[in-house]
Amino acid sequence: YLRLKADRLHFISKDDKGGDLVNLLKADSSLNYWVNSAKPDQINNLPQFVKELVTSKLSRGTIVYLEDIDSNIMEKNFLPSKLISLISEIYTPILKQGKIEINIGYIGKNGKIKSYQPESLKFDGEVILEDSREVKGVKLKDGKTGIGKIDLLITINPQSDNKKVKVYHKGIKVNNVTGIEFLDNEPWNIGKLEGYLDDDFLTLNLPRNSFEYNENLNLWLPIIKEMGDYLNVELKKYRSKRDRTSYEVADKVMRAIDVIYRKLELRKFFSKKRTEKSTNGKPESNEEDE
Repeated sequence: YLRLKADRLHFISKDDKGGDLVNLLKADSSLNYWVNSAKPDQINNLPQFVKELVTSKLSRGTIVYLEDIDSNIMEKNFLPSKLISLISEIYTPILKQGKIEINIGYIGKNGKIKSYQPESLKFDGEVILEDSREVKGVKLKDGKTGIGKIDLLITINPQSDNKKVKVYHKGIKVNNVTGIEFLDNEPWNIGKLEGYLDDDFLTLNLPRNSFEYNENLNLWLPIIKEMGDYLNVELKKYRSKRDRTSYEVADKVMRAIDVIYRKLELRKFFSKKRTEKSTNGKPESNEEDE
């Protein structure tokens, strides 16, 4: 909040084990802060709409409320179009599955509220892999073993060289697939694939940009490698098809030129021209000297 030059931060959270109490953290621009717990209807010093959010919507989760963000920063970074694009990328799998509904809104200078609803990302190209796979033997949080899941959607665009496949965990973006160790290789890094991989059983590392090395990751990696091998085969088919198509197009063009050449009797024309050149090029014979 200091980078945004906000005057005050209100951090309000509630978990499913905390009963009726809500955890509050308040901080000002001088880094003075206050922490306490209270019942939702006893929260003070917050705008009325934030109180209503806490009492009606916050069954579990977090609300972060920043007051008086610098106007220049607000205009540069918090335009609805930028927020919609960001939210779409971060939550694509769960937006696509309809598991979450997000609204982005603001109060205009005229006092009217404008609201927008982000949608999942749209991927160019042809879908070559769309699947939902169960993973057996996953180690659960309680120490037992169970079943995990990997959802994936991969498209191919042979004309592109800058597309990226994104990796998600429980529907929330972690990184691009090439940012995950062991996966910065073909076919993931060639720029012709786009889409996402989404799991529900891995453990995020501390920076939340990759996964911890554990038993579950050892189950995930071979499956992703298998998918990569399949995609490499499909890419070879596309390259072969593209080369064959290019040859067929060139062949059709040459055949069409040949037809035009024959119909317009250009062969005779060019033959005549060549004969004239050949004749003009020979030295003239002097019959009188003979």
